[in-house]
Amino acid sequence: MTSADQAKTDGEQPGMPETPDRTSGVIGAPLMIVWTAIGLAVVAVLMGARYQSLLPPLRGREGADGLTNHLTAVVDLGAQLSMLASFALLLAATFYSTGLRRHHELGERGRRFVRAAGSTAALWFSFSLLMIPLTAGENNGVSLLTVAQSLSPFIAATQPAQAWFAPAVIALIITLTARRIRRVGAVVLALLLGLAWQLAPVVTGNVSVGADHDFGTDAAIWASLAACVAVASAAAALITVESDQDTVRGRRVLWTLAVAATVVVAGRIVVGWYELAGTSPLATGYGLFTLGIIVLWALIALRAWFGLRRGVRSRVSLGVDVALGVLAVGLQTATAHMAPPRFLVPQPSAQINFLGYEINEAPAMAALILPGRPNLLLVTMSVAALILYVAAHIILARRKIDWPIGRTISWVLGWSLLLWIGSAGVWAYSGAAFSYHMLVHMTVNMIIPVLIVLGAPITLALRVLPTQPESEPMGLRDLINGLLNWKPLEYLMHPVVIGINFIGSAYAIYLSGLFEFLMRYHWGHQLMTLHFIISGLLFFGLIVGADRNPKELPHVAKLGFLFAAMPFHAFFAVILLSSEGIIGANFYNGLDVAWMTDLYADQQMGGQYTWAIGEIPMLMVVIALVFQWFAQDSREAKRKDRAMDEGLDDSYEAYNEMLRKLAERSDR
Repeated sequence: MTSADQAKTDGEQPGMPETPDRTSGVIGAPLMIVWTAIGLAVVAVLMGARYQSLLPPLRGREGADGLTNHLTAVVDLGAQLSMLASFALLLAATFYSTGLRRHHELGERGRRFVRAAGSTAALWFSFSLLMIPLTAGENNGVSLLTVAQSLSPFIAATQPAQAWFAPAVIALIITLTARRIRRVGAVVLALLLGLAWQLAPVVTGNVSVGADHDFGTDAAIWASLAACVAVASAAAALITVESDQDTVRGRRVLWTLAVAATVVVAGRIVVGWYELAGTSPLATGYGLFTLGIIVLWALIALRAWFGLRRGVRSRVSLGVDVALGVLAVGLQTATAHMAPPRFLVPQPSAQINFLGYEINEAPAMAALILPGRPNLLLVTMSVAALILYVAAHIILARRKIDWPIGRTISWVLGWSLLLWIGSAGVWAYSGAAFSYHMLVHMTVNMIIPVLIVLGAPITLALRVLPTQPESEPMGLRDLINGLLNWKPLEYLMHPVVIGINFIGSAYAIYLSGLFEFLMRYHWGHQLMTLHFIISGLLFFGLIVGADRNPKELPHVAKLGFLFAAMPFHAFFAVILLSSEGIIGANFYNGLDVAWMTDLYADQQMGGQYTWAIGEIPMLMVVIALVFQWFAQDSREAKRKDRAMDEGLDDSYEAYNEMLRKLAERSDR
């Protein structure tokens, strides 16, 4: 491809400078609005830190250093803004820019955005690294100088400080690889990993303490993810929009803002309810900041929903969207360094401390299977998955495109089962009893993934999502294809890697101290559950998944892979049944659950669940694999018959001719 062709593909004219004027759309009023919001955000975090310093210190923080606390809040804001800038530039490089679709590569303009993301990620890394000792000082009520003199002990004793290693690592990876990234798939993976691991400081912060912290943590996860997407999308559109009448980017950012901001409002209402612990939002500075966050996000959502009527977004309007988001982020950062009213409510039991709720009665069958205390993360995931899939099926039906009803039934069954797991009483009891934990674990790892992968969600998405013209920015379809055709994904999705992850996870988690550590925190329990779901999806997706895999296996190899892996799960069940040691003994003893009197018998029951449930997916997978094998052979036979009938395949005649010649030779 010539340079002129490349320029046309990227939406640029030959001979223009590397950074054309329309790319630098953040000028004048939009720039002033955004920078003003950043200044107000800095003021907000300083006000929050100052307000906290005037209150009676929390127990254990009597000697808190004011300078360290103020510096921690400002550096945290720097980390948040540089993180959002990195995500915005990565989105600008893909979702808001054109690219080389056939080769799944970024355009020249997109590569410039990615290189810029490497620079902002360097800032993100630096701020995150600084937050490790600063958070240790703030949480322990000492100065940064004191922490510096004994860095390792302070960090080892402070989980919120340790959490900052996660975004620091992600930021460092983006910084080091930005100049080498050429493929769309690499950018998509960076976005997905960045969004996930920037949550570490969130889930270990204020939402992790006290009664109902399970609700608070899950709501904060959804709100934080949606806030990142909203602000980054608005900023990406601001730096890529080509005119005030750019309909494509305008509608794209409006829909993103409308949905994401609505999710943020819902999540922040739940977080506010949890953190205020019954106090009026107007009674404390913390409540006023919380109310401000909700109002700002509600304003962003309303502006986006009403803006969809026009379908375009001017640069000034985008600047206002970014400014409102930045100001909301500033208020949220301020509250992260203030003590919520929840901190002042005594925790009556260890169950409240570890689980966020109490379970003082032994479960009856009805209490296990009927609705109980919901898991907001799993319930929201399940409802969203069901709605999106059914909506996609309806869209195909309206286009007169056939979609196997069996796939839809399988998908609905899988996510409905997860919805039941996340909303029934068994989930609440899984935090207090090992047997119910294993019941949940085996279901989400062995049964639900089989049903989900038979639904072929990626194939459905590719059929529903429209193909964008070359002159328009890449769409979701292009991003999915870019990730699926990214060469390193073949190595990450290699059968050996997937098999080791699927088989080894149970041994690595349960036969070490990792299980007991993770169960002490709601985020740890959620992380473990999500890991089991994802590892099951990858494993069974490789064997019976209806979607195309980066590394396809013959049906015989799939069957052998299944038979090779399943005995390891049976052996793990044998270990549970024969072990004399109690897995997670310190955790379960510390919970002090009155009806849990025999941990050994409960572990035996968990082993029985592991053994019994492990047999169900084996049968399901074998049946599905046999049907897939038969269907493929039938399609292949029909294809060959059509080819021979049309004269396109003469292999059958050639084979008969060879036999005839051999027969003549033997007659001689």
